[in-house]
Amino acid sequence: MNSPQDRIHVIEGSLRCFCCGLLGIVPLVGVAASFIAFHHYHRTRRQAGGAWNPARRHLRLGYALGWFGVAANGALAALAGALALGSCLA
Repeated sequence: MNSPQDRIHVIEGSLRCFCCGLLGIVPLVGVAASFIAFHHYHRTRRQAGGAWNPARRHLRLGYALGWFGVAANGALAALAGALALGSCLA
């Protein structure tokens, strides 16, 4: 990763990961965005190798937001399932 074009791709990938991770927080729709954030995270890490990435903070935050979105959507689904089951049993 020496050319400016390669650096641009790494920065863009980091920002895409961040945007998708941010969208991952949205209930229901966010699950797909979270998995897209994971894809961008791994692809960008592979492209960057060990080189310096000025948008590394965005890359890591996008990955963390993606995991938070998956966990939040899972908790929301479990809560909805529990409420539905409770109303069926009552």
